[in-house]
Amino acid sequence: MKWAIDIDGVITANPAVFSWLTYHLTKNENDQTIIVLSWRDGSDPERVKETERELEEFGIRYNQLVMAPRKFPNARVAMFWKIAKIAELCIDIWMDDEIKIYKRDYGINLDRLLPGVQKIWI
Repeated sequence: MKWAIDIDGVITANPAVFSWLTYHLTKNENDQTIIVLSWRDGSDPERVKETERELEEFGIRYNQLVMAPRKFPNARVAMFWKIAKIAELCIDIWMDDEIKIYKRDYGINLDRLLPGVQKIWI
């Protein structure tokens, strides 16, 4: 299974829990893939290094860090980028603190756009 876990508001809200979770998902032969997926600006090398250091300090185990290709002009653009990435990466389980606002505040139907993805609002 492939997991997409957001950083800000999810991992940063309780690093110890996500350290425990990612450790147990990746230990032995569980065959789980952890992708840390963030709107953080991945075009800024310093921001990438800062994010990698933060994940290391938190003890987060992951297979891949995916950050935004640039700083987005607004949340709606960022949301559609994240939806496209989740589909492209064939994510099975997505953990994010903003899942509910996609529909409530922006009218985005995640069940239609990502029908096979288990969405966990943190």
